[in-house]
Order: sequence, then C-alpha cells, then structure tokens
Amino acid sequence: MDEQETGTQVSAALLSDLEFSAGLIGGLCEALSIIGAVLAHDEDALAEMKRLQDLFIQTLPYRLQRQGRDSPAMLEGYRSGLRHLLEQVEREQAARTPPSRLQ
Repeated sequence: MDEQETGTQVSAALLSDLEFSAGLIGGLCEALSIIGAVLAHDEDALAEMKRLQDLFIQTLPYRLQRQGRDSPAMLEGYRSGLRHLLEQVEREQAARTPPSRLQ
C-alpha cells in the first residue's frame, strides 16, 4: 500500500467518524427535545432538572479538567447541550400558555 492509498483511507475514516459524530449529536439533540417536551408538563421533574443542571454547570470545569478534556470548546459544547434542553422546555411551556398570560 503506498502513501497516497494510506492517506485516502485515513481521510475516509476521518470523514466517517465526523459523519458518525454529527449523527450522534443530532440524535442527542432530538432526545433532549423529547425530554424537554416531557419535562415541560411535569413541574416537579422540571424543578429537579434545573437544580441538577445548575449543579452540573458549576462542577463541569472541574470534572472536565480531571478527565483531561477541559478545552473551551468542550466546555461550550456541554453547556450548549444543556441550553438546548432548557430551550425546548421553554418552547413547550410557551405553547401551552394561553396568550393572555404571555404579556
């Protein structure tokens, strides 16, 4: 196998990994949307999730550092996923709120 073939195989493998990662992230975002829709209808579970999320965000830098994955991009990625969940909850709750209560 020559160097060009090896490079092509590596490129194909990296592309496959990137496509898998993009699909995984997309699937996780969809799962968060589903969870958010469910939480929007359960006030006790929603309050507990928000409490745990606050704790999670506070300890996240420390936990990532212990794992050797404390880059700013990694930290923002984690936070973005959590924000996605809360945004879905807010959308679901807004959809259930009568227009007179929105003002």
